Amino acid sequence: MSKSNIDTLPKFISLDQLEIIIEQKLVEYSLTEKSYPICSKQIISKINNLEIHYKKFSNHLIGGICYKGQKSSAILLNTMRSNKGQNFDCMHELIHYWFHPQNEYLNISKNFVHQNKSYEWQANNGAAIALMPTILFKRKCFEFNGDIEKLSDFFMVGEMAVRFRIENISQISL
Repeated sequence: MSKSNIDTLPKFISLDQLEIIIEQKLVEYSLTEKSYPICSKQIISKINNLEIHYKKFSNHLIGGICYKGQKSSAILLNTMRSNKGQNFDCMHELIHYWFHPQNEYLNISKNFVHQNKSYEWQANNGAAIALMPTILFKRKCFEFNGDIEKLSDFFMVGEMAVRFRIENISQISL
């Protein structure tokens, strides 16, 4: 697998810039429009030294965790989430894995979780872009007459992710 030209995203990046970088990353994995819907869990099988694990978290709002180690790395997904939710969560964690420094985006103490807001914005938007690319998403919106449930089923993401993408897609100028 080839290495991306960009290993770490700058903390501040536009949605347009993020879209271009995500599209380049998908090309590295030979993912094209014909690959949709994408199962982000299958991408992990193409990455050396990255494993996927599943655990029932005490909180269903936590979708996953990415651990980046020197010799091996892992993504842990919450089994309390739906398959569609796990697909989005897995892509979100892949964005962290691909583009964010080790241990820079999540700090956990006894009663508090602090996340880097820039990195979380990038991971959320990057996952939405990867799983629902702009041109294909617009075409499917038209084809499905904006039906959220059909879009959710086609892209294998939750309805909330589809609504999020609809809200944010107007900000991308490509």
